[in-house]
Amino acid sequence: MRSNLLVVAPALNEELAIGSVVTWLRQLSFDVLVIDDCSTDRTAFIARQSGATVLSLPVNLGVGGALRTGFRYAVSRGYTEVVQVDADGQHPVHQIVDPIDAAVRLKAHLIISCRYLSSESTLDSSSIRRISM
Repeated sequence: MRSNLLVVAPALNEELAIGSVVTWLRQLSFDVLVIDDCSTDRTAFIARQSGATVLSLPVNLGVGGALRTGFRYAVSRGYTEVVQVDADGQHPVHQIVDPIDAAVRLKAHLIISCRYLSSESTLDSSSIRRISM
């Protein structure tokens, strides 16, 4: 799709889902970086086999540390755009195309997508939690 865009997926013990997430992203022609946050399962192996570049952290840094690692990697490799996706497959991967297109069209520096803004949302939580997410 675009050679300056990297999709970053922080992952902790996601061997059951990571393969399909990476495969979908690669089918959309995205470069994919999986940050393996000290998984104890086969997350890194499966992500690599599915076509992702994998950075395995020696200690668990949590999602924030994993994302910072991914952003630093992107900058060091000359990527100018980064999209973060969850590695567990809970988000429909094909939906990242719309926010990317919107960012280009609007010349935006930041796009934040929220799956809970739709009337089709199935999240069962308080309104305060929904807003913060």
